[in-house]
Amino acid sequence: ETLGEDHEDLAIILYNVGEIHSRRGCLLESITSFHEALRLLELNFGAISDPVASCLAAMGGVYLQMGNDEEAKRVFEDSAIITEHIANINLHFGEISVGKPTVAEENDLTRLAAAAAA
Repeated sequence: ETLGEDHEDLAIILYNVGEIHSRRGCLLESITSFHEALRLLELNFGAISDPVASCLAAMGGVYLQMGNDEEAKRVFEDSAIITEHIANINLHFGEISVGKPTVAEENDLTRLAAAAAA
């Protein structure tokens, strides 16, 4: 089976390649792989999803290794916002109910969605 260029399996492969590059100390290659994986993860799973949050957190670790603390902080914060929003989803009597986000969370989620669409 040939995977299309936007297939979710390709996103996972690119994420894994980013991890391998990071472990080998090839930090620029790692960030490049993570950025492409992030684009595909957002496309396949949505901007507010566990795979996107995980990829952002992995990118943050690489940015820290690179000494780019500002970018690391930004992507860690984005990952935390997504993770917190997902954590607000509760199972209640077999139905999914979403906790009402605060105004600040709505603004953060709007910014993340806009960035993902760009």
